[in-house]
Amino acid sequence: MSRSMHAPQGEPMPYNHHLHQFLTFLKHERGFADATIVNRKRSLKRFLAWVVAQDVQLSAVSAVSAVTITKYFTSTVAGRWKRTSV
Repeated sequence: MSRSMHAPQGEPMPYNHHLHQFLTFLKHERGFADATIVNRKRSLKRFLAWVVAQDVQLSAVSAVSAVTITKYFTSTVAGRWKRTSV
């Protein structure tokens, strides 16, 4: 059975550590603007919540396969995002 895409209020999602590390990397190593970080965070939280709902283990974000990523874009965001965004 898939987990809910949203954790109960106050319960940390299993990917929060990975998300925080990546956003810190974007800010400090890549020099991304705060507005860009906010937008990336919004998109990544949706993707990672979907990954968790698919019961994909997130021991490391690099463990997410290309097949899983493709499935997300072809099933979940298809029709909502412009082709250039995908």
